[in-house]
Amino acid sequence: MIKQRFYNFLMAALAVAGSAAVYAADSAEEKCQQLYTDGRYASAYTACKPLADDGGAIASFVMSNLYARGLGGASADVSQALTWLKIAAEADYGPACYNLAALYESGEVVEQSLPDAFNWYLRGAEAGHTESQLKAGVMLLKGDGVTANYQQAQDWLEKSAIGGDPNAQVTLAILQATAGDKQALHWYQQAAEQNNAFALYQLADIYAEGRLGEQVDLAKALRLSRQSLSLGRLSSKRLVEEIEERLAETRSVVAEPGSVGGTSSAQAAPDLVTAGLLAPDIKQPVKKLQPAVVKPESKPAEKPAVKPVKIEKTPASEVVVQLRKPKADKAARVNVAGEKTVAANFRDKAWLMQQPDQHIVMQLAQITDKAAVGRYIEKYDLQNQVDYYRARTRAGLVYVLLYHRNYETVTRSKEIARQVLAEGVQKGVWYRRFSTLQADYVAPDGES
Repeated sequence: MIKQRFYNFLMAALAVAGSAAVYAADSAEEKCQQLYTDGRYASAYTACKPLADDGGAIASFVMSNLYARGLGGASADVSQALTWLKIAAEADYGPACYNLAALYESGEVVEQSLPDAFNWYLRGAEAGHTESQLKAGVMLLKGDGVTANYQQAQDWLEKSAIGGDPNAQVTLAILQATAGDKQALHWYQQAAEQNNAFALYQLADIYAEGRLGEQVDLAKALRLSRQSLSLGRLSSKRLVEEIEERLAETRSVVAEPGSVGGTSSAQAAPDLVTAGLLAPDIKQPVKKLQPAVVKPESKPAEKPAVKPVKIEKTPASEVVVQLRKPKADKAARVNVAGEKTVAANFRDKAWLMQQPDQHIVMQLAQITDKAAVGRYIEKYDLQNQVDYYRARTRAGLVYVLLYHRNYETVTRSKEIARQVLAEGVQKGVWYRRFSTLQADYVAPDGES
């Protein structure tokens, strides 16, 4: 079992070895690696062994794989596999650094040590390995094995994102979107081009709600959410249904004449045009609909064929998705849209300082807009499961959302997260000690 788990770690890195192209390998090592990739394990062992004995990083990495799997004349030997892996990592070969870090992070084969895991991810990151850059950035964000450092985390995530890692692009986009940075749209788009289902979902939500400076474009949002769903993101199904309902409601309004005199629907509801809600064909989004050309009648019509619809309370540009009623009435309520509210507990500094400082709490998100807090809670069915407070952080003035329970260990917190949190929430969770939140707290007015 240990051999199989170790082998799984090793195989993951060999597949992405090309991302460490900055490592200069001679033609002999390249041939050694190619033999392994082609499945010619006996020949790979013969070619790689003398190179590995001379300290060749790629050859040592291949030898680690051969011993982990018991191939090509190498007996299955976890100890030998680990020895060769460490040699390759010590030579700053990115994939080897990544795999050794992963072993320390998980506690597989070696004793778990998050500081050692971070140090090896960092060495891989400094060697130009994009997956290591992502992991170093995430650990710096969460403070796992290292003191949390937002700026350093963002720097490594940006390097990985520029290197083309879709997970880094999404993570960086989440951070930037939380701070209201429009650059987030660029990184979501980059990840979406690689068929990242989560990025497609986020883009769909941005165009559905008109966030990050983008105009509402329901047709585009529907296309993106359907693409996300087709890639297996099941939570996109609900977003698809909501957008389809909004489009249906919009079309039922604009189908009516705008006035008795026969003014076109586009003229009668200019705010709908501005909001991009008049697209007649979902597959071909229309940014702006031109007024229809109507030929004059030989005799003026005495009255319209259909009685015009009167919109007295809510302008069409303010149509929102109807939210469900809160599941409970005991918690404080966050305003979402008009009279709609979502149950959550708003907390203050005194509450934060009273929490058990060594306990782990799940930080779900940092959100700049109060209405967006409600949308986040509603989207992920977190009613009555969120404590939140306002503070000034490295991301600016935000609402910090915490899961309403805390635990003594990170392991226990992660177990609970898998049980109670939606996939989209789990990916963004920071497992933090209250002591860190308490030490970092800065009041909204800038006073500690």
